[in-house]
Amino acid sequence: MFGKKPKKKPASDEELMLDLVARVAGDQARKARRRKWRNWRQFVWPAWLDRRLVVGVLIILIVVIADAVRREDREFAAVVTEVRGVASWQAGPTAAYQALVVNAQLEDDAVVTTGAGAGCTLRFPDQSVVVVSQNSQFVIRLLEYHRGGKWRSRAFYLKAGEVFARVSPNFGKQSELRIYTPSAVAAVRGTKFYVSHDPASWTTNCLCGDGAVRLDGFTGYPAQVAAGATSGVLVGLSPARAGAASFAQMRAFWFPALNEEVTPDPWYKTTELAVTQTLCGPLTILGIGKASWSLGSTDFARRTAAQEALRLIHVQIEGWPRFPPFVDPATLSGLGINELEAARLLKSFDGRAIERYDVGVYGANFRIAARARDTARTRFVLDQNGVRLSEDQS
Repeated sequence: MFGKKPKKKPASDEELMLDLVARVAGDQARKARRRKWRNWRQFVWPAWLDRRLVVGVLIILIVVIADAVRREDREFAAVVTEVRGVASWQAGPTAAYQALVVNAQLEDDAVVTTGAGAGCTLRFPDQSVVVVSQNSQFVIRLLEYHRGGKWRSRAFYLKAGEVFARVSPNFGKQSELRIYTPSAVAAVRGTKFYVSHDPASWTTNCLCGDGAVRLDGFTGYPAQVAAGATSGVLVGLSPARAGAASFAQMRAFWFPALNEEVTPDPWYKTTELAVTQTLCGPLTILGIGKASWSLGSTDFARRTAAQEALRLIHVQIEGWPRFPPFVDPATLSGLGINELEAARLLKSFDGRAIERYDVGVYGANFRIAARARDTARTRFVLDQNGVRLSEDQS
């Protein structure tokens, strides 16, 4: 009653034969399905491929990616390794000041202030070093690392005082470090140099310890400052012709931090970063690590943001009968744009600054060049006719 339903016995030999044929056909069909599954499974997972080996490789790959992402995340902060005297810092222009201590990690918008006889040393993962001297106000504007292009972009603003820097050979051939002041821009790749700014005289001085520095004023032509040379810029003028530095000036580079041996990146670090560079697309889509851009920050979105920022600048100055003789590329001072709005617009550009401002005779026309923060750092140009892609993308 409660057991299995009894099978109906065949009523004749003919029914018995049909039932037997049906069972054999069913068995054959089941065997065919099993063979098909085994063949498909062997195609997807070959018999020679050991599952334990695959699991081990996957675990190693996950560990490598995790450690590489950890290294990438360190690119977005400067670590304080030495503090001399009384120094303070704030996380942003409106944040509260706090004492600067060793191992503090400073990110974008951090402001470092040093008093008389004070100073600090900032280090980066590629072994680059920035030494902030006494009576200085130094701003970290942008620390950016792109895993796919494997380049770094670092921009700083020296409001007053002096800094020494050593850019490591590990920095990267396509990378660039720029120090802005209220009267000049010093741009380098791999070198040792010094920049100072005197707010009383609005003068910036640059001294090159080795390598070369490109020093730009806000107008005219730049100066190429070679090793052992120095140049200066007065706001609104072109840089002075580079001349030989004195022995006393060169002694300033005797800071121990500037003369430490720079070792090549170890093989395991280059291997790990090569893996994340290869997997840049999937890691970015998944949003893994600070080097990943969100869906709203794709290359197209970043180029669009730069174009829109230039259009808004155009709206601000459209219709002017005369344009200013020079503009501070890091603050847009001179264009009549308030400080907060200028900071918001500049966030769309590489280095958080425009690249170049030129004005025509009698201020009748203007030209602004700026690079987007996309992978290729695409250059755009703004003039009276609007925004367009620059023909020179070098």
